[in-house]
Order: sequence, then structure tokens, then C-alpha cells
Amino acid sequence: MSRAFALALLLAGVAVYGTFGVWTWRRLWRPATDAYSDTVYGLGVKRFGLGVWVAWSAVFTITSSTGDVYPILRLAVNAFIAFPLMLWGGYLWGRAMAGLFGHSRGL
Repeated sequence: MSRAFALALLLAGVAVYGTFGVWTWRRLWRPATDAYSDTVYGLGVKRFGLGVWVAWSAVFTITSSTGDVYPILRLAVNAFIAFPLMLWGGYLWGRAMAGLFGHSRGL
């Protein structure tokens, strides 16, 4: 595999994952209109998801054993990878909390 092909493959992967991140943000960053959406999107995505994203990025940057990469670059890569995953985790956590609190989805 040539260097140019490897770089193109890397850039294509970053573009696809970045698109997934933007789609996730647009899909899950919603205003609360009732108790269910306040629990799922307010508490789950916006508070839990973002909080875990910040904590995950910081902890994995600090505990990373890669000494040849600048810490700010590690932080950027960790944050880039974790962003959509943690928002979806917050969404699932919010749905679980909504079910625990007895909130049902309004149609």
C-alpha cells in the first residue's frame, strides 16, 4: 500500500466518521417538549452524554501510554472518536431513566 493511498484511506475514514458525528449531534440535540424528552435529551444526551464525553476524553488522554504523540493531539483524537459514541450512550441512559421514572413517549 502506498503512502498516498493510506493517507487517502485515512482521510476518507475521518470524513465518514465526522459525518456520522454531525448526523448524531443533529439527531440527538433536541429541545425538550415534555417530561420524556426532557429526561432523554436534557438529562441523558446533554448532561450525561456530554459529561461522560469530557471525562472520557480527559481520562484516556491522561492515561494513554503513547509517548511519541503530543497530548493535545491525543486529546483531539480521543474527543473526536468519543463524541458520537457518548451522545448515543447518553441517549440510551436517558431512555432507561425515562422508563425508570415512568415517563412515556408522547406521540
